[in-house]
Amino acid sequence: MSKDAIKQTALKLFAKQGYESTSMREIANEVGLKAPSIYAHFVSKEEIYIQLAEESSKEYTSVFIPFANCSFPIQSLDIGGILFHIFKDTIQFFLNDRDKGMLWLRIQIFPPRLMENSPQNHINLWEASFQNNCRSIFSKGISLGQIKDMDLQLLTDSYRSFILGYMISLLSFNMISEESNLQEAWLIYWRGIAS
Repeated sequence: MSKDAIKQTALKLFAKQGYESTSMREIANEVGLKAPSIYAHFVSKEEIYIQLAEESSKEYTSVFIPFANCSFPIQSLDIGGILFHIFKDTIQFFLNDRDKGMLWLRIQIFPPRLMENSPQNHINLWEASFQNNCRSIFSKGISLGQIKDMDLQLLTDSYRSFILGYMISLLSFNMISEESNLQEAWLIYWRGIAS
């Protein structure tokens, strides 16, 4: 049995049950291995979980960073368009692999204790990068007169909550994301912050 097969099985279990409720024995059973055999591939459940979380984070970062960098002439920036594309691409990214989406939601909403106190953890670094990039985008939007002059952290937190809330509704209830629904949800959010 390959490491990838073990990780894919673990991903499904972590997404469905969470980190604390999934055991190495259960992962091994699902893969068709005896519990001790799994340790030939991974030292611990924590190692599998962190690898999955970091891989997901790196993949998502590749979606987010091009928009977050905003390396365009400031006069041509459509901040609403940039924020909408980050929102839309985030939703599509996680809907393409619902198990990764559920894992990501669990990490964002109920991080396992092993991740809470690790400042060098890749997920925590990703979150700090997301916060900084969003504040930068919102700051540009305010300076261009496209966004109300509001507290940058409040804007960033509201945007993150908007994305997570939409993901929860789609992933938890197995809803299908249609472009029109994404646009309607976006317009409601955008009207609240646009100047």
